[in-house]
Amino acid sequence: NTIVATQSKAGIIDLTRKEGTPVDNAAPETPSQQADLEFKRICERKQRYLRTAEAKREYFLTSNDMHRIPHEKPGGWGSGRTKLYRTDDLLRYALQKHGVSALKKKMKSRLKRVANKKRKEQQARTAA
Repeated sequence: NTIVATQSKAGIIDLTRKEGTPVDNAAPETPSQQADLEFKRICERKQRYLRTAEAKREYFLTSNDMHRIPHEKPGGWGSGRTKLYRTDDLLRYALQKHGVSALKKKMKSRLKRVANKKRKEQQARTAA
């Protein structure tokens, strides 16, 4: 069930399984399928800009990485040191840094951590 990412001339990323079947939005059964859907979600993100903290969290980037990615500063009163990063630039840099398989592996690990955390919280609530 290997996922292949291809990008069209229009910049649309299409994900298909190696067998040629498209990745659908059905309920994922395994952590690998969950990671594939998460990868597809960030590739097809409708939101055009992310703030620094969100970008680092979503794309597994560091502060040093963020210095290398072009950003915009939304001027105006109260915006402070806010930097906005284009999701296209973030995805391109993350794929260049991590590669598709490593990015999916990181997403899979994060999904497992979140699931374990929720399970432990639920156990703590029922034990109390």
